[in-house]
Amino acid sequence: MKSVGVWRQSFSDLRAWALADHVPWLGAAWLVLVVGILAAGNPALTSTAAQATYLLIALYALQWLVHDTGQPSLGHAAFLAVGAYATAGLRLRFGMDPALATLIAVIAAGACGWILGWGATRLRPAILALMTWAFGWTVFVAIGAFPEVTGGVAGLPLLGPLSVRIDLLGVLTRFDAAGHLVLGTVLLALVLVMYRSAQMSVIGRGWAALRDGTSLATSLGYDVPSIRRRTFALAAMTAGLAGSLGAQLLQLVDPTLYSPVRSLDLFVAVLVGAPLGFLGPVAGAAVISGLPYLVDRGFEAAGLPLGAGRELTAAALVVVALAASVTFQRRRRRQPGTAPAAAPRPRPAAPVSVRSGSALLEARGMELRFGAVAALAGATLTVRAGEVHGLVGPNGSGKSTLLRCIAGTLRQDTGNVTLSGTSVDHLGEAGRVAAGIARTFQRTAVMPHLDLVAHIEVGVRERRRHAHALQALLKTPAYRAESLAVRRAALDLVEMFGLGPFAGAAPDTLSSGRQRLLQMATAVATAPTVLLLDEPSAGMSPDEIELLHAALSELAGAGLTIVLIEHNMRFLASLASTVTVLDQGAVIAEGSPAEVARDSRVRAAYLGTVPVPG
Repeated sequence: MKSVGVWRQSFSDLRAWALADHVPWLGAAWLVLVVGILAAGNPALTSTAAQATYLLIALYALQWLVHDTGQPSLGHAAFLAVGAYATAGLRLRFGMDPALATLIAVIAAGACGWILGWGATRLRPAILALMTWAFGWTVFVAIGAFPEVTGGVAGLPLLGPLSVRIDLLGVLTRFDAAGHLVLGTVLLALVLVMYRSAQMSVIGRGWAALRDGTSLATSLGYDVPSIRRRTFALAAMTAGLAGSLGAQLLQLVDPTLYSPVRSLDLFVAVLVGAPLGFLGPVAGAAVISGLPYLVDRGFEAAGLPLGAGRELTAAALVVVALAASVTFQRRRRRQPGTAPAAAPRPRPAAPVSVRSGSALLEARGMELRFGAVAALAGATLTVRAGEVHGLVGPNGSGKSTLLRCIAGTLRQDTGNVTLSGTSVDHLGEAGRVAAGIARTFQRTAVMPHLDLVAHIEVGVRERRRHAHALQALLKTPAYRAESLAVRRAALDLVEMFGLGPFAGAAPDTLSSGRQRLLQMATAVATAPTVLLLDEPSAGMSPDEIELLHAALSELAGAGLTIVLIEHNMRFLASLASTVTVLDQGAVIAEGSPAEVARDSRVRAAYLGTVPVPG
């Protein structure tokens, strides 16, 4: 009976989501429109509506890249071209069944997307945009360069409409304009449901992390190259499907539909619709379809040449969309947080005692050179389980470099890193997060598109087992229970780091110090065995430092092993049981804060005459 009750609640939640979400309403409105068009029986109108449906499918594929994962693609029309020309080539030259030709064309487009995503793995957004733009031009130039294959400027006429044979039922279905409209509507519905369920699942969390920076996503355990390849391949396959079916609808592969200008149109559509979120492609499609026509009519009335209308419209829309985005972000950053600063949450602030435990993290014989400069010169660090271990030294001594080598961000020339006696040298940064080593940056790095609770939930993504796309869509009992547990854990971390009054705020509306607290809370959400902190108190106010001290004391009291680089020696001495001192890439002293403060080499290299509280 309890199981029945849980499932009943799940379906109740699903119904509530349907009432609140855009997908059902958009689907219902489109269905009414389609039924009306089919009832009208106008072939030209039906064909136009079917083309619009395929355009929406392509736009939602592009939105995955641009809006959800922050990967600007300026060559999206090239994927449409691959789908269309592959289908035409297979049908015309090999007489292949239309349905099979469409399937192979979709796979070919996906392969192109996979290769492009692989090549774009470590590129910055601006360079990625240029690379995809070059890809779009390459495909378009190739279409004109091989007219014997592609038909050149005349395109390729198809012989016969799309047809699907169902042998089991003895049915052969041929798709006219009305059939394409129905097929496109079904496919669009599937794309919308798939897209929305992915947004709510662990896939969507990966998108959110990637959108705000590859370094941040990797530091939270996300396999950025894999996410990019999969996203590009999925978007390319979806666009290839739209291109293949669109060509078979028109019975012509028209090269003008796949030009770089068309790619720019699609990109502009996504930019223009961005403020509307999930409904953006619908608005964007209306703009790029209707506005050029109006501009051309205006040019005609003014006696101006019509050829430049589409290009000028696309360029103007890019400028307007980017200007609006910048203005929105500036206004958003000027807005204060949702609540005034609050006093730290009361908690015990007893100093952490020296712990006795086995070696948990070891970095031995670490050497790393940048040209003639030795950043690390045989440095060794041993961190025992459950201790707070400080890492200090003068600027340029190799502290951050050592921490980055331990985290896997840098690869040392010689030396090895072990966790619980097992080497992690073969693991990249994301792999080390999964193994239990998490880090924060010396600079502030947050995801501005999420509120604080959702921001911290992103850190839990890799530990979720019941939040895949279908489970998220159906809101299964396991998904609901896990989501509730994740949210509670995130709220606990929000409170632990003193961010409770700002739980609903956008991260970039917080002070720099509180953004650093949020970054640390998100790293803790990955459930690390060892937490690496690089100057966590830098730029913090005294109140924020008190919040940080309380949170780290509580984490250390719970048994978390912490390694921190810190220049605030009073703050460090109140937390750390052991301090290692680096100078010129080598360890010159190690012991308790009081012991290293008395060391003459430390005073000469780093502290001078500044006393360290014992």
